[in-house]
Amino acid sequence: MIALGMLAGLAACDQSRVNPPTEPAKPVTSPVVDPTGEAPSGSMAPLMPGTGPTSFVGRWTPDPVLCAQPTRNPRLIEITPLRFEGEGLGCDIGRISQVTGGYQATLSCPAAAGVHVERVQMSVTGQTLDMVYVDRRGADGGPRSVRLLKCTTLSDTARTAPALSPN
Repeated sequence: MIALGMLAGLAACDQSRVNPPTEPAKPVTSPVVDPTGEAPSGSMAPLMPGTGPTSFVGRWTPDPVLCAQPTRNPRLIEITPLRFEGEGLGCDIGRISQVTGGYQATLSCPAAAGVHVERVQMSVTGQTLDMVYVDRRGADGGPRSVRLLKCTTLSDTARTAPALSPN
């Protein structure tokens, strides 16, 4: 009986609203949610981990020659929507906020005294990632910054070396 009601409801759908294959539907957007439970504050509201921008997702390095050996490269930085790994640290991305010119991620990193929280601003232009470690100081006394080049996205990078084929 319930199945018949569902079929009747589906049959009543307006078929003129179905997108043809040549005109795909617009993507569904995720709601903006603050993981701390605070109320969103306008357009700068924080996003849930994993729902933020993906322009910074991938493997990055200061020297593109190092991209050829990702498993042996301690200077390679690997960023997913949920993790930031590299330069001797592995951190959870707890919050992503849109800021002028890019995004700011709040990292939660294990430390000897518990958890160290750090903010990193990221801006991508083409294959270049400019990162500013907001809470670290560089040689000039200002926030430490670094410019990295993209090796690949995570989805098209093999985690293991391919087998060699005999010639």
